[in-house]
Amino acid sequence: MPFFDFHTHSHFSDGEHSPQHLAKIALEAGIKQLALTDHDCVDGLPELKSNALGLEVINGVEISSTWQNTEIHILGLLIDPGHKAISELLENQQHLRRERIERIHQKLCKLGISGLLEYLENLNCKALTRTHVSNFLVSEGHSKNNQKAFKVFLGKKGKVYSPANWCDLTESVNAIAASGGIAVIAHPSRYSISSRALNALVKDFRNAGGEGLEISYPNIDQATRKNLKTLAIKNNLYCSGGSDFHSYSRTWAQIGKFPTLQDNGEIKTIFEHPSWKARQNLHS
Repeated sequence: MPFFDFHTHSHFSDGEHSPQHLAKIALEAGIKQLALTDHDCVDGLPELKSNALGLEVINGVEISSTWQNTEIHILGLLIDPGHKAISELLENQQHLRRERIERIHQKLCKLGISGLLEYLENLNCKALTRTHVSNFLVSEGHSKNNQKAFKVFLGKKGKVYSPANWCDLTESVNAIAASGGIAVIAHPSRYSISSRALNALVKDFRNAGGEGLEISYPNIDQATRKNLKTLAIKNNLYCSGGSDFHSYSRTWAQIGKFPTLQDNGEIKTIFEHPSWKARQNLHS
């Protein structure tokens, strides 16, 4: 099992647990380095750091981005969360999220479903997501479970579907780089795009200044992982990994439970990045 996890979420976005509890889970799992990568927000980092208890905390974020009309998630690792470039981008992302929630709320009201905004106001959350809306629909008895809530209401063919005009992929990469971070494409095999499109995405990402590719995450098969390794090598990208942990209920995505990055030197791991080496020298 890896000694690190560079992709996790807390209740500040669509995770279920507090950053403090994430630290507890990570330590119990034997994790030494943990990145909190909430969607479009960094508000949970102070709480995680204050409860680290020997756990090395990596500043992180997951930015919802657009590439050729497709939503792509870009991880920012080792960012300076207070840097102007990242702060301004995340502020705009939050604005887009609030606008989307308002549009969904209005559509729900037309269906005779009220109470969403009041429900959301009671959450200790910064980045409002469709998952929060699905939780509301389930809790109020409008849907049997979250999967059906997305299918009937929130997905592309859903009754209240409302797309968000996220920032361009290049904007995400630039903001991450400006804040001293490393931009990494999250779970690249999970996007509904062809192999040719994935190759084009990775190439455009690299040309924009992106530096990393997440190649190790839960439920990835060997063939897919091999293909991602090849993509990383071809585009001279550093390889990263993480669980994309949200809650205990997602049994397939628990902290630290994903393939190791060990590969006999075929790839460059995130630990070989100059910024990572500089960080480790400071902590040694």
